[in-house]
Parts: sequence; structure tokens; C-alpha cells
Amino acid sequence: MKVNPKPPRPQLQFEKSLRKRGYKLICGLDEAGRGAWAGPLVCAAVILKADGIVGLDDSKRLSRQKREDLFGIILHESTAVGWAFCEVEQINRNGIQTATYLGFNRAIAELAKEPDHLLIDHYSLPGTLIPQLSITFGDQISQSIAAASIVAKVIRDRKMLELSRQDSYKSYNFKRNFGYGTKDHEKLIKQLGIASQHRLKFCHEIIQDQLQANLF
Repeated sequence: MKVNPKPPRPQLQFEKSLRKRGYKLICGLDEAGRGAWAGPLVCAAVILKADGIVGLDDSKRLSRQKREDLFGIILHESTAVGWAFCEVEQINRNGIQTATYLGFNRAIAELAKEPDHLLIDHYSLPGTLIPQLSITFGDQISQSIAAASIVAKVIRDRKMLELSRQDSYKSYNFKRNFGYGTKDHEKLIKQLGIASQHRLKFCHEIIQDQLQANLF
């Protein structure tokens, strides 16, 4: 019987290589909520100390409780942590890619220390003068990016739980779907229509599909 090995946790190979080249404040960048149908995009920036943090992993591979535990450790043990919201209005107006770039720049600006190198999950950040490296599946490879993924995910989940308690959004079940495109969420959009926290590009497609279906 073949057993698939457990995926390795993110390491510090990129960070160590950059430190050997003289970089000291290496910042991991990642986001949460890019593919959601509702709620803000959250971007996070984390500068770890040289020895990193034990137990870091891609936020998607961690339980909610483990993310919360690591979030506290990241805030306490990192050199600097910053995050930023890109609200739905900005996403609807400018598109998700522009919102992502804006969010990354804002998260960097929130850091207590200015980074001298960026490690970014999947993307390159246009316009920045800071040296950068884009790493595919970076949140599964680099501890700095993994830390940023955890911060972004925890902050966004907390925001979605807060929204779920507001009268305008109680019926959309954000406390379970967190604004993502589940079957239940799609059903609720079709029943209730679009709320102010919904992203129009995605949700209008759902409504239009329903209207087209009703024509035949």
C-alpha cells in the first residue's frame, strides 16, 4: 500500500540565502480572500527573526485554532508585522488584481521597520523599489510567506465573523462560508439578492445565470 508522505513544512532556505547576500529585513507577503464572493481582501506582511518560528505552515493546511495560536506567536516573536484591508468598494471599482497590489503596499507601510527584500506568494509587486522574489506556492515553501498567510487569514476570518453578526448580513451565513463560493452561499444569493459586502463581478454572474435560466 502506497502512503503519500506528509508535505514538508515551509523552511528558511530563501531567507538564509538572502541573509548571506546581506539582506537583513526580509518580508513575506501574502493575502486572504482573493477568491471570495464577499468581504474584504486582507494583505499581510511579516518580517521574521533569523531563526523563524516553529510550526509555521500554509494557513490552508492548519486548523482555525492552530492559526489563532500561531497568530499570537507571530505577533510576539516577529521583527515586524503589518496588514491592510482592501474593502469591497475598492475591489468592485478597481478589480481584484489592482486591489491586491494596493493591499500589499499598504501592509508594507504598516510595518514598524522598512524591509530590504520581499518574498511574495505567486505575484510580483509592480512599482516597488524594494528587491523582490516571487515564489509559486510560496506559503508552502517560505516561512516568511507562511507567516503572512496566517496573519491575513486570521484577520480576515475575524472580520467575516464580525460581519456575520450584523443585521444586514446575518442571513448570508458568513460565519460558516466566510464569504467564499460555497453551494449554500450561491443559494442564499439567489434567494436574497446581493448585499453591500458582495463583489459584483462574481455575484452578478450568479444572478445573471438565474435570470437566463428563468427565460427558458
